Amino acid sequence: MKKTIILLSLLALLVSLASCRPNSPDDSSASQTSTTVTTETELSSTETTISTMNVPMDLPKYVDGTIEILPEGQLLLDFPHEMHYRWVYYDLPNIYCDMVPHDEAFREFMRPYEETNDQEPQVMLLAMMIQYFNIPREEFDKAEQQYIDVCISMDMDMTTELWEVPNGDIIYTFDHAIINEYYRRA
Repeated sequence: MKKTIILLSLLALLVSLASCRPNSPDDSSASQTSTTVTTETELSSTETTISTMNVPMDLPKYVDGTIEILPEGQLLLDFPHEMHYRWVYYDLPNIYCDMVPHDEAFREFMRPYEETNDQEPQVMLLAMMIQYFNIPREEFDKAEQQYIDVCISMDMDMTTELWEVPNGDIIYTFDHAIINEYYRRA
């Protein structure tokens, strides 16, 4: 029992350290570089173009049981809503956040999620960040390999919901119906 409590405490610490949050405006180390950002209207029209052009015919399907789904009480954070998707749908690990500068553009991207954190999002946060900042697949793949390396070095079980590796093939469809179906909790 004591070992379980220590393990859960360690996991809570790791998740809180790995969570991606923007620097506060008064943070002296915050980057002041400017970044061109696409507007939400442009994202919608781009989404349609991207999703019809890049959706491979042989997308992987999530197989029930390949990721251990944890009871919501064991997920380290209490959501004010029922979780319809697996943990990775709501999470932005630092390794992926490091693909973009933590400047005003990043704070603008995060603001709607922080303001509506009591409502379940209808779009995967990582997919929206990739689309919003137009992150190339090659850069995502490098970050994903770093994530896998960190999980292996820390002996994290990537077959459990907390450490699931985001699926780039699914995310880069930018088709939210496909993404939502793939990450739906079984």
